[in-house]
Amino acid sequence: MQFANTHLLWMLIAIPLLYALGRHQLKQREAALKVLAEPTLLEQLVRGAPEAKRQRRLRPALVTLSGALLLFALLRPQWGFEWKEGARQGVDIILALDVSQSMLAADLAPNRLTRAKREVVDLLNSLRGDRVGLVSFAGTAYVESPLTLDYGAFKVFLGSLRPELLPVPGTNIEGAIVESIRAFERGAPARGADGKVRSRALILITDGEDFEGNFDHAAELAEEASVQIYVYGIGTAEGAPIPAENGYKRDKEGRVVISKLNEGALQQLAADTGGLY
Repeated sequence: MQFANTHLLWMLIAIPLLYALGRHQLKQREAALKVLAEPTLLEQLVRGAPEAKRQRRLRPALVTLSGALLLFALLRPQWGFEWKEGARQGVDIILALDVSQSMLAADLAPNRLTRAKREVVDLLNSLRGDRVGLVSFAGTAYVESPLTLDYGAFKVFLGSLRPELLPVPGTNIEGAIVESIRAFERGAPARGADGKVRSRALILITDGEDFEGNFDHAAELAEEASVQIYVYGIGTAEGAPIPAENGYKRDKEGRVVISKLNEGALQQLAADTGGLY
């Protein structure tokens, strides 16, 4: 709360003075009545004298309260907030999500892909006025949602992602980076109308399982497009089997394949592309 007429705050000193004046007048009146008769005799002679006495004693407080409320109104108290125009250039964010078969491993409950989707939704809920786009990738990459401010539509595309939609196996991270940069370029020029470089962030979410690609080329493209790359690893070092049609994925010797978070490789990927892990 604030006051519009702060120059009237000095009048606050009148509140205690008003009360003191009322008390002084009350004492003078009671002294004058005592001259006429004893208090007990006066109460017997005058009907309603006790009630009148209580009212007289309350009067200074009531007058003071009325004065305080009047002064409060004169100060013009104000609540709420004031809208002011301000310039803010939002960030463009592309989320490139690994939807390869290994993302169904359940070392993170219920599985890596579902956990990654939840992390993305948490990120969306924290954004204000930033455009987001979605790229899915496995052996190939595909733009699921162009840059948009419609977070609701983005969540629909995100929720529909599953490995069988991208049948080419693998983890083509170079393809994901290239496709993401194309999505940035379709959304807006690298510089805004004011000539300033528009902030761009590419968030790669992957378990790092068997990834492939020419990262030097991808890093050059990202630098030219003013894109900052962030690599987010999903999974655990202990890993888990990869669900398949008839149980779990097996190698050529028939052993169950355990998919593990390849954190070292992802850190190297971030370094090679000038990004952060």
